[in-house]
This record gives sequence, structure tokens and C-alpha cells, in this order.
Amino acid sequence: MTSEFHENPLDPVAGLELVGSICAPFHWVLRDSQQNEWIKNGTVSFIDTGTAVFAVTACHVIDACIADAETPDFVQCMIGGPLNTLYFKLKDRLIDRNQAMDLATLKVSECEIVNLGWSVFRGLQIGWPPPPTERDYGVIFCGYPGKSRSLLSPRDIMFGRAGAAATVSSVREAKISLLIEREKMVQHLGDGELTDDYDFGGISGGPLVVAAQKAGKLGWMAAGIITSGPNPGSDPSQDSISGLDLFQATPIQFVKENGYLDTERWHNANP
Repeated sequence: MTSEFHENPLDPVAGLELVGSICAPFHWVLRDSQQNEWIKNGTVSFIDTGTAVFAVTACHVIDACIADAETPDFVQCMIGGPLNTLYFKLKDRLIDRNQAMDLATLKVSECEIVNLGWSVFRGLQIGWPPPPTERDYGVIFCGYPGKSRSLLSPRDIMFGRAGAAATVSSVREAKISLLIEREKMVQHLGDGELTDDYDFGGISGGPLVVAAQKAGKLGWMAAGIITSGPNPGSDPSQDSISGLDLFQATPIQFVKENGYLDTERWHNANP
């Protein structure tokens, strides 16, 4: 990978709009014996490897849904969109999952994705997997924090997206880290101020793309899947460092072109 993949003059606003169009809220509904309902969610990203189209998310999101599905309160899991909602049984859609990688893949057709109102990310990569991302490269990511979710009516849910353009702080074979300084953040989209204790829980599974140039064409290339973000809890000792937000992603190189996960590559990276 050469320097042409970083310090790219691509418009970050256009990039934010792009990643916002290739991911969706993956959510499920629970209802107790008193008919009280509540929702949990993560994010799924839609990619085309050139061989197959499918969705990728974080394994801990799928694990949470599977655990809830075994309780009497579980109602339904679904993927939301601006045009429609896709209802399904998780066991019928699951391709692969791996807790160590914190990745999972789901069967979703391009027709279903378009019907929801979303797009599939193809990127500038030639062949699969794309080249690894490196430190200081420009990236953009997006997802659906549960804190920005609103229940408008029993069957009408509004999700808010959160995304950012940043540079990669550090890279290991198995992890990409982004450390964002709030004082350097410039808001381009949306309204309302992002509080210092904003809980990003729900962003897991969102896409991370890297600025790229191939054959003189500027664009974006798949880089990874977000697996964690700032998630302050009730214990002050567990809160994120004031003014700093740490996001982490698993590199997309651990996802094979057919939607299965590359356990051999993972074991080689984690002997």
C-alpha cells in the first residue's frame, strides 16, 4: 500500500453520506407479560466483495440477540430502512460468527437492501480482500447509537446515525484504533451538540472505510467493521477519558469474499 491511500482530498461530508447509505440499524423487540416493549440495536454494514453480497456486523450484537431470542420476552429481530423493514429469523440468515474477531455475517440480498432504501458498498478495491489500512490513513465510519433511537409509536421507530471522519491512530493485524479529540471535531451534518458523556452503544457493526485512489480515481475502500465505541456507564471509573473518544474496528481482511470468516488468518495473527 502506498502513500496515495492517505492524505486524500476527498470531501469528508460526501464520505459521511456514503457510509450512512451502506449501513442500517439491526434491532430486536422484546415484550414482557405486562405488554411493555423495549428495543435493543446494533448496526449492520452491506458489502459486495465481487463474489457475494451480504451484511457484516459485530459478533457481540448477534450474541445478544440470540440470547434474548431464547427468552419469553423476545418478539422479533429486523433490519430497518427509510423505505421498508426486513423481518427475519436470525438462524435463517446467519452465515458465520466468531467471538474472538467480534465479527458476524448475515445473508441479505442486494434486492432486499435496495428495497429497504440502502446501498451496497463495493469500493475501489481490485479483488478481495482489499489492502490493509495503516496508521494515519484517512477513514470514515458510521453507526446507529441506541441513545439516538426514538419510539414514535408502537410500530414506528426513528434511528439517528452518528459518524465521523478521522485518521487511524494505531493498527495491529487484528485491530484498528481511532482516538478522536473532541476539541478538534468540526460538525458538518445534523443538529444538536454531542455531549462529552455521549453513549455510542449501538454503533457496533458499522462500516469503516478508507480514502483511496486507484488508476487516478478517488474513492473509498473497505477497511473494517466497528466493534466498540465510547460507552460510558454508571460507574465513573469506567467512563471514557474526558475529551477523548476511542473507537475500535476489526479489519475487513478477516471477512472472506464468500461471507465466511477467515479463522486461519486470525490464528496466524494471534498465535
